[in-house]
Amino acid sequence: MKDCVFKVTKYCADSLTDSSIRRIVDKNFHSTECSEGPAQIESSAGLPCSSSFASEANACGKTFRKIFVGDKSNSSLCAEQAKKKKCLKNLIDSDCTISFADRELLDLGFADYNPFCANNRDPGATGNDQCHGVKDISGPAGINAAVGIKPDVIDFVSKTDIARTVNLGDPFSFDCPPHGDKYGASYTWGNKENIELNRDEHIAITPVGTLHIMCVTQADVDKISGLKGIACTIVAANTIYQSGIRNVNEGSPGENSF
Repeated sequence: MKDCVFKVTKYCADSLTDSSIRRIVDKNFHSTECSEGPAQIESSAGLPCSSSFASEANACGKTFRKIFVGDKSNSSLCAEQAKKKKCLKNLIDSDCTISFADRELLDLGFADYNPFCANNRDPGATGNDQCHGVKDISGPAGINAAVGIKPDVIDFVSKTDIARTVNLGDPFSFDCPPHGDKYGASYTWGNKENIELNRDEHIAITPVGTLHIMCVTQADVDKISGLKGIACTIVAANTIYQSGIRNVNEGSPGENSF
């Protein structure tokens, strides 16, 4: 299964190196998915939800998990998957405080797409959701809609590399280059090897991907240089896009960095 996920990601994110894709898959893939079903939520710590969320969320998938472990081809998994999604969505609505951007991403997971049903849709679904019109994906990966979805996202308009001048002590920002997307996406900034520029008390990323450094330090300049530049990375469903590289040069005091 990990090889299959690797193929899906490689097809949808051909700008990343194989080693980067493999790291992403290894980091996010739980081997218990094949033998034990979807991993349980161990704790609510770090989640914007009530203290009882983890146990209640696991209860939503208890029946599905039991059937999955016993027989992965059981036809009742179709209906149970739909029930589990509805239960989780209602629980999140009542127990969690979710931002608009995160809500868009969560809605993708609660769409009508259901790989356990013969038509890849929840029972009675119209298909008029983010997955509407998904067709089999042909190409070197040899994958189809039942394995992975290629979302309706438009890549960056330009992937030109750019260097900017920064002044120590000044605020600075990099806009995520122009791109198009039709539903939720998450943004990070990192190098081509997918090593991220970590956010902290003076570094933030807006919901539209703009990187803000409140007060540029020598450590910031050294970090970006050490990464050999950084790129805006967009993740939408199982598609990953990276912009051109953005690098910084230290300027003279008083020099305008914008």
